[in-house]
Amino acid sequence: MYKDDNTWLDADRLPTMEELSEFFKTHDFTTLQVYGEGELDHEDNAEIAYVTSVFNEKWDELAREKGLRGHISCYDKNENPLMLLRNGTSQVVSEAVYKLIDENPDCAAQIIEQFSSAFGNTEKADELLTKSIDTALDAMQFSELAGIVQSVPAHEDFSHKQQNFPAADFDRKWNHSRAKVTVESVDEIDEQTAYAEDVSEIVFANERFANFWESLSEDDKTILMYAMNDMTQAEIAEKMGFKTHSAVGKRLAKLKQKFIEA
Repeated sequence: MYKDDNTWLDADRLPTMEELSEFFKTHDFTTLQVYGEGELDHEDNAEIAYVTSVFNEKWDELAREKGLRGHISCYDKNENPLMLLRNGTSQVVSEAVYKLIDENPDCAAQIIEQFSSAFGNTEKADELLTKSIDTALDAMQFSELAGIVQSVPAHEDFSHKQQNFPAADFDRKWNHSRAKVTVESVDEIDEQTAYAEDVSEIVFANERFANFWESLSEDDKTILMYAMNDMTQAEIAEKMGFKTHSAVGKRLAKLKQKFIEA
């Protein structure tokens, strides 16, 4: 059974979510250093960076689902508590994975072999990664933390990127200047992908968007949400049950025109 000075790897059963959350509170691993300064060369860092990119891509996707209101690039990576949690976790996980492969290749090979026989394809691998990060976010109580951090924001929480809607909304509230905010994000929607911030932020940033958003059907809102969260037309079509992605392209074009005419 689990002891205070061990990890749940030593337990004879799976922990509950409550136990995982409590364990994280008393054993915050996100500030640990797997490697010391100067231990890694350029090739090592490149390998770790790849693992980090895979981890972060899935983390960012799930973080939005669990309450992060804007795209990850809207927030300062060195000041925002949510970004510090994300970057600390991804660094520790990535370095630990690399260390295992580098220093104990036989053990790593055994794990990979067991994994391959159990899952066998990339879809299953992605499913496992999704479940693992989803569990970690829940154990860290990310949704609750995101709610707290975003309810009492500070200037330092935001990056200096252009078209930063969370930062603009914060400035508006801080300076009582809602009328000064302008939004142009609909122009960023094209026929393949759209890179923009959360729709809810755009809506509240500008009354014109609010009226536009309220005029949409639930299906149109869903399609626009998917598009503005960087999904391709093919992915949206699959999610919505359309036979071809061209239907999505036509729908997005109509939405863009509707906004222009609003």
